[in-house]
Amino acid sequence: MPITLDWHSSLPVIIATYSGDVTARDRAAMCKRRRQMLGERNDRVVLVVDTQAMDSYAGANGSLVDDVLLDERVARVLIVLKRDLYRNLSRNFRHAPRQAHHAAFFGSLEAALREAESLV
Repeated sequence: MPITLDWHSSLPVIIATYSGDVTARDRAAMCKRRRQMLGERNDRVVLVVDTQAMDSYAGANGSLVDDVLLDERVARVLIVLKRDLYRNLSRNFRHAPRQAHHAAFFGSLEAALREAESLV
């Protein structure tokens, strides 16, 4: 499966792992499952999205971003990117106040999970 969703073993964190070629159908199925998982908890959660192993997104003009950024059950979205993409995007956010963004970008899953742990 190109997108897997798992709860962190001890934290209120959902880890979404993208791999290979992801289609719009894969993403739609993931969004449905993610909404179900969010309904399983009464507290807010952190969503960690690891895209390092994703080769392509064949979304036919679709976006990888959806209403999760507006979902009140999600405290933060931490996005792990391939190193080159991370470097390019992080330059754009370097001078912006950290609190101003509901999403943050990371170059490794370990760094994103450390941040998630500090948030919960």
